[in-house]
Amino acid sequence: MNWLAHIFLSELNIESQLGNLLNDTSKGRVWLGASSLIEDGMRMHQKVDRFTDNHRAFAMSKSVLGRGLLRGVVVDLVYDLLLTRHWNRFSNIPREVFLSEFYERAEVAIQDYPIGVQKFVKGLIKSDHLRHYQNFNDLEQTFIRVDKRLSKRLLKKESTLSYLPLVIQEFDHIEQHFLEFFPELLKYVAQKSDLTQLSHWKKESFR
Repeated sequence: MNWLAHIFLSELNIESQLGNLLNDTSKGRVWLGASSLIEDGMRMHQKVDRFTDNHRAFAMSKSVLGRGLLRGVVVDLVYDLLLTRHWNRFSNIPREVFLSEFYERAEVAIQDYPIGVQKFVKGLIKSDHLRHYQNFNDLEQTFIRVDKRLSKRLLKKESTLSYLPLVIQEFDHIEQHFLEFFPELLKYVAQKSDLTQLSHWKKESFR
């Protein structure tokens, strides 16, 4: 799963959300003075990634994209687009409200975080990238941004952008996989979370 999903899957407090978001950027390591909620958020990110990587539906989504090295990254990004498309099926809070509240709380929370973390979160807020999962044009721009971070050696073999035609062709199948997968992921996360902190989820979507 990618950034939007990881924030949504967190308990509804800003430090858990930021820990879940920042796990990859921080390579799973908390910084000196980080709260236990930050650490819990990072651990949840890691659990979500393991569950996702081992789920049949996620594997099926990768399989329709061939054999490339970047299939998992591509599916993660496509699943964020699908979460946006089906947001109201899973969330009690409108996406615009959810993201606006996250941005507002994050700006306050990060004031005492390490400079590198502050820079990352402020950049994410400024770009408003979490709202840019509306359509294939947005997905194309996301692939382009991701490819800029890849090594030249890998780009000689493939890029995330090179998958876009196949994603469009297989989108209906990937959507079916996502709709099988995501309620099961929610159920898994709920079992490992404080249910009183998951008020933004529609309970019928995972029970």
